[in-house]
Amino acid sequence: MTSRGRFVVWIALASLGLVAGAPATAATGIRVARVDLRDYPTVRLTIVTRTPDPRPPLVAEDGAPAAGVQAENLGQRASVVLAIDRSHSMHGQTLSHALAASRAFLASKPSGYQVSILTFASRPQQLSSFSTSTTDADSALASVGIDPRAGTTLFDAVVLASKALQGTGSPGRVIVLITDGQETTSRATIHKAIDAAQTSHVIIYPIAIKDTTFTPGLLRTLAAGTGGKMFVAGPGQSLVGTYALIASQLRRTWELSYYTAVRPGASIDLQASGPNGETARTRIPIPASAPTPASSVLPFTELAIAVCVLLGLAVGAALLRQTIRRFHAGRDPY
Repeated sequence: MTSRGRFVVWIALASLGLVAGAPATAATGIRVARVDLRDYPTVRLTIVTRTPDPRPPLVAEDGAPAAGVQAENLGQRASVVLAIDRSHSMHGQTLSHALAASRAFLASKPSGYQVSILTFASRPQQLSSFSTSTTDADSALASVGIDPRAGTTLFDAVVLASKALQGTGSPGRVIVLITDGQETTSRATIHKAIDAAQTSHVIIYPIAIKDTTFTPGLLRTLAAGTGGKMFVAGPGQSLVGTYALIASQLRRTWELSYYTAVRPGASIDLQASGPNGETARTRIPIPASAPTPASSVLPFTELAIAVCVLLGLAVGAALLRQTIRRFHAGRDPY
């Protein structure tokens, strides 16, 4: 396996919390839900604070404030895919409650949210494009019914939604996944689904329908692998309250990114501080096999080489002109 391949595998494991030193949640009122090094040396963080606040968390690297931090709160502006399971196991009141809650979410969403509706069963299908208007999304929800064909393509739906979100250009990207957690016929694996979400910088919030076919394990893994959280709704329970919990979670969720100077083989002592003084700390090892950014590889040397080449061309041109002048001056016109 190449060094690049080893680094990608390591990052995939770290994002799932399977590597020693991966972000841990402490009972401090603030938590680092995800650290993403896929675009190293850019560090991307998902941080959840104890209470909503217009001020972003402060990030320190090895005791010094991180430079050039860009922060986006998901409470007011984000791109959201409502991904609704319409397979056979969602028949009856289960699907009806999911659709009713989705309409309630659209009616109460912040004006800065652009929403798209996606359904999945025998195959995933995006029913509406992203829009801050709810007209198309409401029309899409009105057309949703149980798929006559068997199958549940949960992982394929995550892949499709992640690719759609990547095209929005929004810094905040969310999948709200409404399902009982079954997976039967996807081409993608759970690892490919998580990889697609991580690549697109997507957070997944599953709403798990606790019915006779309830399968929470996959949903819990999807949430943990993307910095999200799983919510559980009981049989026949209205999902409107669950949507409200997700909305509250998004108001406390921040996506931050900054450029690190820490090199491969070292580690980052990261500290996140909330507006109320609470802190969370974690150590993030950067493997020695991490690819060195091309833009930062000996920039002075590259500049020096370019300058030398230009000087060489200039000197060569001057010598050529001087030689031509001497040749013409030495000729006898008679």
